[in-house]
Amino acid sequence: MAQSKFVGVDGCKGGWFSVGFDHGGAYELGVHDDFSQLLAYYGDAELILVDMPIGLSDGPEERDGDKPARSKLPSRRSSVFRIPTRQTMEYLERNPDDHDEAKDIEHRATGGTSISPYTFGIVCKIIEVDKVMRARPRDAKPSVREVHPEICFWALNAKQEMEYSKDPRKGPEGVEERRRVLEKIEPSANSIYSEALRKYMGKQVAEDDIVDALAAAVTAYHGQGKLRTLPENPTQDQRGLPMEMVYYIP
Repeated sequence: MAQSKFVGVDGCKGGWFSVGFDHGGAYELGVHDDFSQLLAYYGDAELILVDMPIGLSDGPEERDGDKPARSKLPSRRSSVFRIPTRQTMEYLERNPDDHDEAKDIEHRATGGTSISPYTFGIVCKIIEVDKVMRARPRDAKPSVREVHPEICFWALNAKQEMEYSKDPRKGPEGVEERRRVLEKIEPSANSIYSEALRKYMGKQVAEDDIVDALAAAVTAYHGQGKLRTLPENPTQDQRGLPMEMVYYIP
């Protein structure tokens, strides 16, 4: 098992990319084939923050924290996309390629909402996390909680959203902007980013996967005992999973 106690995770081409800190600030990087493998590897961790939805709405209303998150990100609000309902996700778990019927199920469950192509691209990751979390006891260790990277960056940047898109196809400014924010909070952030590029870039992990997982790890490590949530008083879905986004304001 790893020595890391505070871990940030993002889905990536190679599976799941992680950045972990121990109590002294030493870090490690990893790519894990599946989410259950990642949890086993970090079995002695205190907190794992993952950039993936945990807790699903049964419709027609979306999850409680999603609208408040968009209100924090007026220019980046599209990054908080609507998560399909549990009915739709359970259908896609059985029929992963039947997008047309999934759209119809979602339309009926929500009273008219559709599913974006981007969402279909990460459905398998959402399902993977949901299956693992539903099977775990609610008090299982390590604690696994949801983050949204843009909310993490908003909080770490004195409650100011990022100016540029992090999509490298739109230029380097977005990644550079986020690296500067992380470096102010965690002095080793640029070293971690550079090492991750050398080890994984182009094969398993994209630039935005690195900055997102790093934002989650910095939030977990520096936010010990000071984490906040959207909404302030999270509710649970019908399977008992919390619907929240965790963040830390330095």
